[in-house]
Amino acid sequence: MLGDELIDVSQVFEKLKKLSENQTAYSTLKADRIENQLNEICARAKRQWTLALFSAYDDYSIKRYYQFHLSALSLHLETLSEFQMIQSASVHYTREVITLHSSLQRELNNTVHYLIKHFPAYLDTRLTAPTFFQNEFLEQWHLETKKLVAMVRKAKAGFRLTDFLVTCFERFTIAFTSSKVTFETMLYIKNLVGSLTTAIQNRIETEPDSLIETILINLNFNDLDFFSYYVENLAEELRITKDAERIAALKRTLVKFKSLSHNPQPAFYPAFPSIGKMICGWLKEEIHQHEQSLVASIAKVETRGPKLMLTLPASYLALLLKIIHHAGWTRNSTLTDLFKLTVANLESKRMKNISLRSLSKECYSVSQQTAARVKELLQQLIGIIDRQYFPAIAVINAALFLL
Repeated sequence: MLGDELIDVSQVFEKLKKLSENQTAYSTLKADRIENQLNEICARAKRQWTLALFSAYDDYSIKRYYQFHLSALSLHLETLSEFQMIQSASVHYTREVITLHSSLQRELNNTVHYLIKHFPAYLDTRLTAPTFFQNEFLEQWHLETKKLVAMVRKAKAGFRLTDFLVTCFERFTIAFTSSKVTFETMLYIKNLVGSLTTAIQNRIETEPDSLIETILINLNFNDLDFFSYYVENLAEELRITKDAERIAALKRTLVKFKSLSHNPQPAFYPAFPSIGKMICGWLKEEIHQHEQSLVASIAKVETRGPKLMLTLPASYLALLLKIIHHAGWTRNSTLTDLFKLTVANLESKRMKNISLRSLSKECYSVSQQTAARVKELLQQLIGIIDRQYFPAIAVINAALFLL
């Protein structure tokens, strides 16, 4: 039967209170009895919790059972923390009494760790962590983040990323020190720092910035400062590209992040959208903005005139431009630049006004028939060059053709 496995802790606290109020009656034997009694209570509770996991009770009842004990342990730890506050304020306890209180705190704290470690699926960790648990976390946090920052610097991560991590850790330290924190937040941060440390230790050739950013995204680190840092980096990388290429790059990145927009991973800020969803939103806005800019530039280009008439279909023209670009004849221009120049100054046999979209579409959907026809046109051009500048070669070719 599910019950209060920690009900006898109140008896331990009553004995502790009497001993603290009458310190002259302190003896090692009494202190040991109090400490042993609490140890036995916690050991019995751990056994009962394990048995409950394999019992016939439904999940709802078991969840309430574990959650009740997590709340009870938190309350007991807070009670012992209040003792320390009283001691530091006015009452002066002997070293022996203080040591006894600390031993009881450690035992209860270890029991909290046991409950969280072995039964996490049945706990609602949004509960505020007790002061002792939080102080212990802060001590580990200082050591682990200091070690992590040193590793990041040794791995030669970029200045911006290193500066972001240092600033972020300092901000969290201030928040953890000045306010109460939930178990959920501490467990998330512990996992995040541990994952980053392990990844950097095991890094072989992966670029450190990319590695760290990927881990933060995969762990759904939806901190607004990280979001700002990441999208600023994306914008910087795309700044040197042309509109059409930038839109294509943004769309590729959007496809990558769509799978993360509904990230099942617990988020750092549960009330915020996932980091994937936040980045997707930014990408969609950027794509829309650049598409509008491209449409405006196309409209501006297409209103120019007069244009030179070519007897070539648009599909032949698109393939010729593609060949010119691949040949490297326009090193300082992109294929889009060539298309814009063509649209502004040329018109085809069948299309008086060639659109940039149609030219781009023809370029990326060339058929083998079109390629064969363009190849014939190029061979005709070679024949013209031979007849005008290499007549002997032209005569030989004609003779070979007749044979």
